[in-house]
Amino acid sequence: MYCIGLFFCSFLYNSGYKFFGVNTMPKYKEQLHTNGFCVIPDIISQDLVQQLRSKYLYQLSNDKRMLTAQDILDNSDLYNVLFSGDVINIISNILGGSYCIYPDFTLRRSVYVAWHVDVPYLSQAEANSDICANMLQVSLYLQDNTPENGGGLDAISGSHHYTDIDPQNLDLSGVDFSKQIQIPSLAGSLTIWDSRLIHKSSVPINDKPTEAKLALQWTISRTDKFANHYLNFLSDRIHARLKDPIYDKTNREMEHLLSIAKLRYPDSFNDEQIAVIEKHGLQLKLLK
Repeated sequence: MYCIGLFFCSFLYNSGYKFFGVNTMPKYKEQLHTNGFCVIPDIISQDLVQQLRSKYLYQLSNDKRMLTAQDILDNSDLYNVLFSGDVINIISNILGGSYCIYPDFTLRRSVYVAWHVDVPYLSQAEANSDICANMLQVSLYLQDNTPENGGGLDAISGSHHYTDIDPQNLDLSGVDFSKQIQIPSLAGSLTIWDSRLIHKSSVPINDKPTEAKLALQWTISRTDKFANHYLNFLSDRIHARLKDPIYDKTNREMEHLLSIAKLRYPDSFNDEQIAVIEKHGLQLKLLK
C-alpha cells in the first residue's frame, strides 16, 4: 500500500550534487512506508563530503558540538544542502508534494542518543491517527555508518506502525529487538525516517572512532496537521517549561533553541534562501 502518489518533477544540477530521476522514487516511498525509513545515496559528492568534514570538524571542537539554526543560514555550504532544489525535489517526490520545514535545522558532531521516538509531543491516539508518515526527520550523514565507527542510526524496522506505543510515556519493554538493524547509510547519503520510528544512534564499537560523526539534521512534515504540536514542544523547551531528556543536557542545546526562537521570515533569510522557499512552495513553520 502506498500512502502517497507519484509526483513528477525535474532535478536541476548544483555543484556537488548527483542526478536522480523520478523513476527511482517509488522504491524509497515503499521503504519509508514499510520500514519507517529510506536512504537515498549520493545526494552530495564525496568531494563535497570531505570539504564539509574538513571545515566543520575543525569548527566543532570538544566544547562546541553543534551549530545553531542561524549558523546554518549563515553558511552557504550548509544552507545550499538544506535548500537545494535537488534535495527539495527528492523529498517532495517521496512525500507526494510540497512539505513543511521547521526551524530546528542543525549540524551535530558525535552526538549519540539511546532508543527513542521523535514524537514525544503526540499522544498515542494522535500518533496512530494516520498510517502514513506525517512528521519526519531528515539527516545528511557525512560518514559511513559502520559497526567500528557508528555514524548513523539503528532502528526497529516497522516500529512506526506499532499501535501500542505511547510516545509521551515511552515503554520499550515489549519491543521485539530482533528486528533491530543498522541502517546502511553512506557518507553523502540522505536518510529520511518517520518520526514514530523507534531508533537510536549507531554507537561505535571502537573506544576511539577513526572517523568522527557529523550529521546535518532537520525536521519536516507531509502536512501541517501536527505543526502546532511540534512548535509548542520547541517553545516549551526554549522557555524551560519542559526539559527534553534526550537533548536538553547542555548549554549548547539551549543556544540552538534560542537561535530557533529568534528566526523570523523573511528577515532571517537571505534572498537566495527566500527564492528557493517561494519557488518550491515550502511551508516554513517558525515560532513567530
